[in-house]
Amino acid sequence: MDLVERDQFAGQRVQQNLLPSSGAKIGKLSFDYRILPSLILSGDSIEFVELSDGRVVFYIADVSGHGAAGALVSVLVKGICAGLMTDIEKKVLEHPSSVLEALNSALRNFDIDQHVTMFLGILDPKNNELHFSNAAHFPAPILMADQSLDYLEFGSLPLGIYQSPDYQSKSLHLPNEYTIVMFSDGVLETMDQPTIKDKEERLQLLVKSGKRDVDSLAKELGIDGARNAPDDIAIFTITSSGR
Repeated sequence: MDLVERDQFAGQRVQQNLLPSSGAKIGKLSFDYRILPSLILSGDSIEFVELSDGRVVFYIADVSGHGAAGALVSVLVKGICAGLMTDIEKKVLEHPSSVLEALNSALRNFDIDQHVTMFLGILDPKNNELHFSNAAHFPAPILMADQSLDYLEFGSLPLGIYQSPDYQSKSLHLPNEYTIVMFSDGVLETMDQPTIKDKEERLQLLVKSGKRDVDSLAKELGIDGARNAPDDIAIFTITSSGR
């Protein structure tokens, strides 16, 4: 193992230590994820944080490119978001769209070469509400609730490029039991279907058929323990037990 490879594995350990605990529970919410880097380091990242008022902020993010540069930006994104949590908690940043605007401004100050896509949500378990915004993250997260499947499908421009992108927030009332399934776009590159629409329909079919946990999805998609994938892959699920 050469020096560069040792450095990358050291960076991988740092990245892994910065991630939240997979399989964690916050009240009636369960969180699970898997991140499969295409090389050693990953530009994909996820986060979920409980606020003092019981709300939960979460995101899935994908930095353009992969490898060391993308990984460094993913760590930067996590650090900026950690700094924004106080403003979210105090409702200085009242909506997910305002969080994305603040994050976009901070990233532009660093003058990075990469851009970042992100789906960011704020769950209010007490009132069964989801507030979310999307900075060009694709594929759209899937919401499975009351045997009905919906895409959380609207978006805007990526983070870190444009000075004043117009991010929008949307709010949904949720039932007691539901699952949100999120992917990074690396999963699409591993699928055999000929078109993006066909690949989206395959993901939808898997979730509808009951494959809503990370292990089952990874197995069905053939990425269970995948190595040397063409792009970083992330799967992230949030499930409400209703209890």
